[in-house]
Amino acid sequence: MVVGLNLAVLLYHGDPRVHFVQAAQAADLVVDAKESSRNRVESIAKGESEDEVLSEKIVHISEPARLRADQEWGPEVIVSPPNTLATSYGILNGVRTSTGYDSVSTVVLKSGQTPAGALYDAGLAGADVRAILASLKPFVDFRRLRPGNYFSLFFDETNELQSVELYRGILEQTLATRTVNGWNTEPVEVPVEIHSIGVGGTIRSSLWGALKEEGEAAELVNAFVDVFAWDIDFYSEVFPGDTFKVLVDKKYAGNRLIGYANVEAAQFVSRGKVHRAYLHREKDGTVGYYDKRGHSMQKQLLKSPLKYGHVTSRFGKRRHPVLGYTRNHNGIDYGVGVGTPTWSVGGGRVVRAGYHGGFGNLVEVRHANGWLSQYAHLSRISVRVGERVTQKQIIGKTGNTGMSSGPHLHYGLKRHGTYVNPLTQKFSRGKSLRGSELKRFEAALAELDTRLEMAGSFSDS
Repeated sequence: MVVGLNLAVLLYHGDPRVHFVQAAQAADLVVDAKESSRNRVESIAKGESEDEVLSEKIVHISEPARLRADQEWGPEVIVSPPNTLATSYGILNGVRTSTGYDSVSTVVLKSGQTPAGALYDAGLAGADVRAILASLKPFVDFRRLRPGNYFSLFFDETNELQSVELYRGILEQTLATRTVNGWNTEPVEVPVEIHSIGVGGTIRSSLWGALKEEGEAAELVNAFVDVFAWDIDFYSEVFPGDTFKVLVDKKYAGNRLIGYANVEAAQFVSRGKVHRAYLHREKDGTVGYYDKRGHSMQKQLLKSPLKYGHVTSRFGKRRHPVLGYTRNHNGIDYGVGVGTPTWSVGGGRVVRAGYHGGFGNLVEVRHANGWLSQYAHLSRISVRVGERVTQKQIIGKTGNTGMSSGPHLHYGLKRHGTYVNPLTQKFSRGKSLRGSELKRFEAALAELDTRLEMAGSFSDS
């Protein structure tokens, strides 16, 4: 009888092991507790967790299991399938579970709803709600919860609540369990593996577009740009037909990409000019990128004060868009929307931070060796006069203040009091590797070069 009932449920509902529950649809959804709580973690591929959980494990693989463009990471509800069909997906399917739980109810936080309100609306008793939240409080900042975060409520066969799991993301899960002494809470440890992957492609319109075609996310674009930020302005020195390759450590929870770790090596070929960079960790823990001869990729000043944008006006004479006559344009204009983070191109001291005539909101930073950088038309200033800033520190956000014809960033650069073209300057490098560190670096080059050559496949089609 039970076998027949199981078969009928299977034919009517389909194999329950392939059911995935989306957070937006999960109002009081009943699912099997065995895999949606602690054992959900065990269904994720074996490996070590992130820094705060377990030490990371590097696994070199030749063929990457890439996340495609339509597989975005982020918080979502995924219920892993049970190990056997004998552990059913709950009482709604007509078959009792063989676990200590009998049913699970998922309660999704709505906009403007408090955690307490969500649990009360789910029908929990006030004493339970207060005790559960008190138990979770040391592990969870309730102010940071967002709509779509959810609670999974696990009930036994007498319909008594036994456990509550709060899900804020694949690596942010917290489980509270009822005990004889009250509620006990602990973080759910999700194993994370790091795979070293080779990615390569050809640029047709932009670096971002090319990496997206390879199934990568914006985070990798940022990391790639950061490696070459001292040598390449990715707003003016990228052309169709340019190619890139990158060896990057990807972080996976099971088969799901959750982010990137380090870029181990990278190559960018622009109009035949080859740029290569390699990651090196010194024995004292210092980390940096170097060229093939062990010279630091880091330089005193960056080529650009933005991660993203396009050059709308270059250095030199031009017809002023507001005043209407021809005059020198002492800087570079980047066309970006209001609110784009702007960083200092180098370490130094802020000498101006405020409104300044046609520049609007202006920040000026004095650097060593006679350099001074300017950032104009800002919508917000994040530094004060006299403050020391570091390279890549955010000093404000782009805007449309002052004598401006539209949202953009005006970036100016002076050397010993005279304006110069930021795109043509050569800046001093950081220290090069020497002695035993250089030998260690050179010993690793052959393997990195071999793997970099194998990364990706270029096509002009």
